[in-house]
Amino acid sequence: MALALVGSFELLMMLIRTRRGTQPGLAEDAPRYPAAPPLVQEVPSELTLTSTLEQIVRARHEAGQSQRAIARELNIDRRKVKRILDRAA
Repeated sequence: MALALVGSFELLMMLIRTRRGTQPGLAEDAPRYPAAPPLVQEVPSELTLTSTLEQIVRARHEAGQSQRAIARELNIDRRKVKRILDRAA
């Protein structure tokens, strides 16, 4: 029984070795999969995010929306909307 186990393991290893050698264009030391290119993302600064949020809140408030409606739509705290509007005044 031990001989059958060793034989099946050797057969498996032989298949794996021959499979690696039969792939066209694949060198032994070359990576199997090419590396993905790095993601390039422009990260806006905190100041830009804050000023954009303030502009949106002011514009919506000037359009007649309530502080509560603005907070709900932008998914921020109502007190934060109030602070932004108080700073603008």
